[in-house]
Amino acid sequence: MQKIFLVIGLVATILVFAACGSGDSSPAPAGGAAGGRATNVAAPAVPQSAPMPLMEADMETSWDYSATNQVQARVRRIIQTAHVEMHTADRFDEVADALRYAATGVGGFVENSNLNVREFRNQQLRTLSITLRVPAEYFDSVLFRVESLATVTSTNQSAEDVTAEFYDMLSRLETRRIEEERVLAFIEQAENINDLLALEERLGQIRRQIEQYTARINNLDQLATFSTIHVRLSEREEEVVIAPTTLGGRISVAFLGSVNAIGFVFQEFVIFMAGALIPLSVLALMIFAGLGTVKTIKRRASENLEKETV
Repeated sequence: MQKIFLVIGLVATILVFAACGSGDSSPAPAGGAAGGRATNVAAPAVPQSAPMPLMEADMETSWDYSATNQVQARVRRIIQTAHVEMHTADRFDEVADALRYAATGVGGFVENSNLNVREFRNQQLRTLSITLRVPAEYFDSVLFRVESLATVTSTNQSAEDVTAEFYDMLSRLETRRIEEERVLAFIEQAENINDLLALEERLGQIRRQIEQYTARINNLDQLATFSTIHVRLSEREEEVVIAPTTLGGRISVAFLGSVNAIGFVFQEFVIFMAGALIPLSVLALMIFAGLGTVKTIKRRASENLEKETV
């Protein structure tokens, strides 16, 4: 019995040593010394390339325009413009002053003004070309005021929605500013003269684009905030009535004058009657009521007199 337990213990010991030997027989790392002794070999250093300029195409793909559009609170930018042609004969100075006040009275301004004088039939006739800039919310009211100052011959009005262009310019501007910061950081790290020159050239291009985008954004904002009204005011010659010299002509003028006078008197009479209709009606009712009262008093007095006589 003891021999059996001894054999079983010997077999178990052999199996344990076999398992340990199989775990230590793993292949040695590449570059190890002979005899299975491992050696630590440092990995070769990877050379770092010099910083390269950030190209425009790389920046376009790295900026998310849709995210910018979602964050920004979009306000519609609409450019409103009107062109008005008008003329007057004897109120040129008055109308010109009223045009200027139409803009300044609502917080606007006169962008430009040009006065030309021409000679026509021994008369000095003037033409005023003036551009009014008014707050967008007062555009319609100011345009109505302008058209009421003189005789209008033509009016053109337009509205252009530049909202998409405005916010696209904002996104491009922000992209260029981010690129400018990155290029400046690369310039500080650059050690190669060629890379430094390339980075500075790219920086100049970026800054020129920033100036262009900024100018366009400011221009769109100004045009949308202050609407534009172009007015051309012309001075017409005064009509001069030449009296006829022949007998027939003089008779015709006199006859037409009398007809016009009668027509004028009739018009004034109709206007007077329309205005006095209610007061006259009230007065007629009062007179009618008064006459009725007088007749009643007389009838009663006569009846009383007859009774006293009887």
